[in-house]
Amino acid sequence: MSVTEYEELGKSVARRDPSAVAIIIDPHRGFLTKQNGTKFTDVVNAISKDISNLVDSCSETKPQHYLIGGHSEGGQGAVEALKINQLVFPPAGFVGLAPYKITPDLKISIPSLNIGFSKMSCLVCPCEAALAAYSNSDSSNRVFYQLQTNNWNFVTGGPHCSFADNGCTLGICPGKGNISEWMHDFVGQTVHLFLEAIRVPDKFDYNHFLSAITTTGPREVDLFVNSDVAVMTKQGAIKADPVALR
Repeated sequence: MSVTEYEELGKSVARRDPSAVAIIIDPHRGFLTKQNGTKFTDVVNAISKDISNLVDSCSETKPQHYLIGGHSEGGQGAVEALKINQLVFPPAGFVGLAPYKITPDLKISIPSLNIGFSKMSCLVCPCEAALAAYSNSDSSNRVFYQLQTNNWNFVTGGPHCSFADNGCTLGICPGKGNISEWMHDFVGQTVHLFLEAIRVPDKFDYNHFLSAITTTGPREVDLFVNSDVAVMTKQGAIKADPVALR
């Protein structure tokens, strides 16, 4: 995906939270692979150093909070950047849009917002995407929204690329139309709630993030927050009793 594939997503984030500036980056331009943490670090460091010249609204007031994240391999690249730990600014949070591939060693020590799906889509296994990022995050400030994809999701189809304006570049995962319009609005709303919780930590609870589900329309979405333990099943992630897992 190129940066032009996420224009509607960026607009939705800014529309839902006028104080936010959404910057779409491509850490490996011209290549399909986006998961290199060093390349991701180099790009966002360069942007943060020159933010006052790149963004008019930041010319006089510097951003209070920087969020990093990405879709699919771009999400992995952001987590790899956290692992390398060479960012010139302290990231306030991570936003994972079906980030892939998240392995057990990729820990997320900052607040995290993760959005994913209950079944495989565009060859991305949910247990190695948003669910994994949530599980690897600190249990005091993490969120996971799981969209139930039910029977209309297939191995070479489904909504994995619904974050992009026109679905998958390779045509494997269409992900456009009503699902993309809904997803863009949903991401904008959840990022807004995430920023609110970062600004006011007391808001980092289930009820605060539940409002995104009740205000964005009739899709089946599961919500996991903080101490909720998410366990993968054939129907997607479900909540488990942490005591029973000991």
